[in-house]
Formats: sequence, structure tokens, C-alpha cells
Amino acid sequence: ESLVVLSYSSTGPFLADKTKYPNFMRTAQSDSTQGVALDLLITHYGWKRTCVLRSDSVYSRGVFQELETNFDNEIEIANSPEYQEIPESAFTS
Repeated sequence: ESLVVLSYSSTGPFLADKTKYPNFMRTAQSDSTQGVALDLLITHYGWKRTCVLRSDSVYSRGVFQELETNFDNEIEIANSPEYQEIPESAFTS
């Protein structure tokens, strides 16, 4: 018997490789799908230059990398500062 792993938050595109991870399933979209969606949004509005604010996290870097991959040559990323993550405790009293 094999253990099935069901993840609600893993978004790394590498996990889609069924030869390496045959028992992995997820409920969240992969970073690659999110990158395509962001590219479609930017294209829809006709933006030619954009700035991407992102946190210093594996998730953020993955989505940004997929976004860069999906951009065509007509869209320029003017700036993409990477910030430290804000701890969740900063939002609770």
C-alpha cells in the first residue's frame, strides 16, 4: 500500500511530476497556474510595465519566477523588491 499525500497549501510546480510524486495531490493551484493567471490579468489591462512587490518566501519566489516565465517580451518588470515576511503575530492583539 502507498500513502496518499493531500496538500492544501503546496504550490511548487515540481510536485506535478507524477513520476517522482505519484501519490501527491493538492487542492491549491500550482505556482505555474498562478503565474499564467497574473500574466493574463496584466495583458487584459494592457499594462506594458509593472512592479511586483513580493515577500522573501519560497511561495513568493515561485510565483514571481513563473510570472517572469510567462511574460512576453512586451511586458517589462520595472522593479521587484523583495521584503522580509511580516510575522502573523503582528496582526493579532
